[in-house]
Amino acid sequence: MPLRAALAATVSHDRLDVTVSKRRLKPEEVDNTLKDHRALELPIVFEFQRGQGSVNITLREVFSILLVEITPDSDETKHIHELVRDTLVLKTPTQEDVRTFATLPHINELLWTIHDKLDRLADSAHPFGATTALRCFISFRFDDHSKALALELRELLELVDVEFVSGLGFEPRSVSEKVLARLAGHLDLFVIIHSSQGDSAWLNQEVGVARSRSLPIVVLREGDAPYDSGMLGDTEYIQFPSNAISKAFVPLLQAIRFVRDARKRGA
Repeated sequence: MPLRAALAATVSHDRLDVTVSKRRLKPEEVDNTLKDHRALELPIVFEFQRGQGSVNITLREVFSILLVEITPDSDETKHIHELVRDTLVLKTPTQEDVRTFATLPHINELLWTIHDKLDRLADSAHPFGATTALRCFISFRFDDHSKALALELRELLELVDVEFVSGLGFEPRSVSEKVLARLAGHLDLFVIIHSSQGDSAWLNQEVGVARSRSLPIVVLREGDAPYDSGMLGDTEYIQFPSNAISKAFVPLLQAIRFVRDARKRGA
């Protein structure tokens, strides 16, 4: 209670909310809850609302040492730290203090706490809910027309958080070695652009690798270009008009959603 009063008198605010052990207290509960500090469960958060923002002062336990966190950092931070220290009669822990409490169980608990926070950060960083972007290999013939279709497709994939992987780009080795090496990396989907100019010269090899890895395969067929399924068997294809690969984007997005959902389920 003395700390709340001291902070309230120092930090300008329109409203003060107090949260104890992740439970936000009602205004009429605050005094009774904070009266016996020995019975309090950490963390305790003092949230000072003002204008369009807020200042949060959090008291939490790390290795049985009281940690005081103030967010956001500002010119007030140092003064608030000193106020908390003086009001609670705290002292800065020494290295010996930290090492005394840094037992294996405490370290293990801290590591899992960090792990959980990183997971939450990764989830919030990806609007589609995946912890990492999907990776899609695009197989196509290396002529100007097919490259133009592939690059247009890349623009779509980047917008939906799917990494474009192909045989493009120079490397000092044979094209087949380069392509097969990229196929050996992490992939979630294999897409073939069957343009009016034909398929990749290494299509059979690429499909063989994709089949051996059980990768989902999607075929984009331009117009009425002759199509020999060969190793693809009864794989369904998406047909699009000549020079208009964007017409295939909706069904392709449906396929991407299917793969993304399957990965979430761990299938």
